[in-house]
Amino acid sequence: MRTDDKPRFAEMITGLAEIYGRDITEASLRLWWATLQDQSIDDVERALNAHVRDPESGQWMPKPADVIRRLEGTAKDQEADLEAQAVAAWATALDAMRNASPYEDCPITDQRSLAAIEDQGGWQSFCMTESRQLTWVRKQFIEAYKCMEAPGQPRSRLGIHNSRKVHQIGEARSLGQSLSDFGGAA
Repeated sequence: MRTDDKPRFAEMITGLAEIYGRDITEASLRLWWATLQDQSIDDVERALNAHVRDPESGQWMPKPADVIRRLEGTAKDQEADLEAQAVAAWATALDAMRNASPYEDCPITDQRSLAAIEDQGGWQSFCMTESRQLTWVRKQFIEAYKCMEAPGQPRSRLGIHNSRKVHQIGEARSLGQSLSDFGGAA
């Protein structure tokens, strides 16, 4: 929220307190603000309205943690969501593995998936996985995916063909040769 959202926020919280027959002090309003200021005012309003409408939890005055739970879910919800994302990423990676080859560049662009593939030894190694190893590789991929926060650029998404080309270009440059034979600028 922004500073200019404070009057609207204060009105929401004091109105909420009235519904539940509670008093809001300056100190508690500051605490509410400090706890929820990273959220958008519209999201906070939606979460408060959802709380009030909930037949079970709506019977009691919410705490800031109740609003955060509605906005972000519980740790268990977040873990289940990450697991579902990892399984979907595995399906995409497996499809890419089956439809491409280690000679082609990796078609995947998702950074977490790329980092999980890198954890498996890189794209070329990933593509050469034998069918009997897929169950184990799937488990490793999903665990690696879930552990990746903000992965950096993976070492290489190149297939064997382009990897060889890059190596040849590097050798040509070190020898001072023309790069036109390799598709590079002279």
